[in-house]
Amino acid sequence: MQATWTPINLTGLPANLISRSSHCLSVVGRRAYIFGGELKPRTPIGNEVLVVDLDGKDPSRVVKPASAAQAWPIARVGASMVAHAASKALYLWGGRGGKDMSPIETRRDDGEQHTDDMWRFDTVQEKWTKLQTQRGTASDFPQDRSYHTAAIAGDRLFVHAGCPASGRLASLESIELGNLSWSTMPSAPEPGRGGTVLTAIEGPTGAKQLIRWGGFCGYELGGPLDIFDIKSATWTSSEVPLLDISGQPYKRSVHGLVPYPSGAESISHSTFGEAKAVAIMFMGEGEGAPKELGHDGAGKFLDDVYALLRSSSEPSTFAWLRIEPKVANSSIAPQPRGWFAFDATDTKNGLEIIAHGGLNEANERIGDAWRLSIGHAAV
Repeated sequence: MQATWTPINLTGLPANLISRSSHCLSVVGRRAYIFGGELKPRTPIGNEVLVVDLDGKDPSRVVKPASAAQAWPIARVGASMVAHAASKALYLWGGRGGKDMSPIETRRDDGEQHTDDMWRFDTVQEKWTKLQTQRGTASDFPQDRSYHTAAIAGDRLFVHAGCPASGRLASLESIELGNLSWSTMPSAPEPGRGGTVLTAIEGPTGAKQLIRWGGFCGYELGGPLDIFDIKSATWTSSEVPLLDISGQPYKRSVHGLVPYPSGAESISHSTFGEAKAVAIMFMGEGEGAPKELGHDGAGKFLDDVYALLRSSSEPSTFAWLRIEPKVANSSIAPQPRGWFAFDATDTKNGLEIIAHGGLNEANERIGDAWRLSIGHAAV
């Protein structure tokens, strides 16, 4: 597979708002939307929405509430924000904020006046709407948390894992975006974790599956690859080898994982045979970070990129393929990092990943943005 890093120009954004970590980024059309995060540990940077034109035709800009009375989410860190392409909307949930930086209170009962903290951002009108979710078939509303992960499959949003007031979760919940009703799904294999990643891929029958890899449970996690079949509501796990190199990808957390376009051509690997790329994993914090320092300390950060391949002849068999991206226009390659924000969008030739900010090994919040363009070729 062929991959190239290209820097993204953020001209138009104030310097004091660019550098951040533990934030959110979602892509709708040819624009990226950035929200939340921190410049100083446990201090939210603000609640503005940064809008970046990915084609560079228009300057990047900042969207703020027009007045104090306008509905707008509070500043936060460790939240999830995902794009729903059909409605051109973003959905924000969870995180930490407020004076005590505790998990933001989400819906806890069915009372009409009770608080809720799911937000929808209309990218056309550039306005937030605070939503009132329903218990639905769930035994309870999802627990307040931060540093969880979320993914959309069709018109369902899935929320997984993360850090409540104490401990770490392995739970999986889903919400129907049409009626805002929650459902409780089977929990993922233990241990509970924060800083993990979840994304939706197309399964061998065409139905959607969720996949998870890595995270932090007091130490960095790696495999197995955990797979949730949405139709049957069951988890399976698969040990996934690394092609051409012994072992598996480095254990990591606060990393990136995105689906690869399902319509892409098959890949022919000399030992693995015919396969389809189904996801791309990249960067993150590796083993070696002093866990007692949390946001105050930096560990061993990674800059590697892997494609997750599914065998065409044995669809339950996967392998990781290391990708060595080039850098466009002789630019300096992006720094190793974790705690960054990312999303991806399909292109005619493959995939385009957008990554911004994060924390580097000098314990600095960084503010650069990058495009990773990935296409396919015989390997």
